[in-house]
Amino acid sequence: MSTATQPAQPSFTLWNHLHRFLATAKLVLFGLSIVVSIVFLGEVTRLYEMTHSIHPFVGYLYISVVVGGVLLVAVPVIRFLLLPKVVEPPKIPEADSVRPSHLRAEAKYMERYLKSCSTNEQLKDKSDLIANARDELAKLSANLIVSEAPAGERVTELAAFGERTIPPILVDVDNKVDRLIYQESLAVGVATALSPNGALDAFVMLWRSVRLVTEIAVLYYGRPGFLGTFAICRDVSIATALAGVLQNVTDSLGNLLARSVGGLTSAVAGPVVDGSTNALVLIRIGYLAKERCRSLRRWDARTRKSAIISALKATQSIAFGVTSEIARCVGGGIVNVAGKAADSAYSFAAGIGQSINSVFRANKPEPATPDAESSS
Repeated sequence: MSTATQPAQPSFTLWNHLHRFLATAKLVLFGLSIVVSIVFLGEVTRLYEMTHSIHPFVGYLYISVVVGGVLLVAVPVIRFLLLPKVVEPPKIPEADSVRPSHLRAEAKYMERYLKSCSTNEQLKDKSDLIANARDELAKLSANLIVSEAPAGERVTELAAFGERTIPPILVDVDNKVDRLIYQESLAVGVATALSPNGALDAFVMLWRSVRLVTEIAVLYYGRPGFLGTFAICRDVSIATALAGVLQNVTDSLGNLLARSVGGLTSAVAGPVVDGSTNALVLIRIGYLAKERCRSLRRWDARTRKSAIISALKATQSIAFGVTSEIARCVGGGIVNVAGKAADSAYSFAAGIGQSINSVFRANKPEPATPDAESSS
């Protein structure tokens, strides 16, 4: 008697479980951010009524402050929406399923991408390099279209051309974006560490996150499409909600450290961890926005996984610098106490990065990079 062949079961790796957990957590936090927004509007209304009851001028002054805060967020959003949409790569199937139409779509994408680069004010000094790349692309595309080689090989050759020519064009902008992410994360870390309450933390996180994403899009002269923009808004809203509740968590952490290490440390450790966590969250937002605005790869599950790994590696490599600077600004003259707090916060952040990186290394071993070695 023959037995029916059982269908192959999917292999559930630790990444699958982590991905599902993060997806669920994002939905919960996104819903929480909506609730926080509603509560915030109600709080604004309540405070206006309270200040207006004191004196109408006080109420108007309060509304002026609120409107100013709204403008700080709205102006970057408008700048972002006025930017042209990035040129998105076409969806290319596996090599066995590639057809000549995919080759033409890939060639058209690269031509549009290089044309977009030629209109970017940040790439004026690369005009000769862009012009040469466009000429070379035109010749290569013409040869590949009439070639008798399999379509998959021709698309691979065209993609290799893009990987060879486009990154040198973007290298200066990439470096500017990396510096911008570091500076903004440091500013947010210090501001939220010194902030006296969670509501102000949430506003600072919202304002600087929107500003960072807008500046990245301006440097690359392009914003993601609707889904990409929605994903960035989701990440920013989650970060804002997280910043709003993190103050209470770090206050509790400071109390715990005060019992075990001493009273002076509690004055520094809690704010340092608060600011460092917000800074690291902003770094992740920045690098994911960079990947979307760069638009060199089609955004799918594989690209997102790769972008998250890159963001974690970047976070791990600069975590010590950010936390040390935050500790120095917060601690002031208490250098030794600030150093202990910075070491604790760095160990906490680096431990998370190493743990998550080990998940990916378990699936696919990767050679150690000099940055990773220097940061460990």
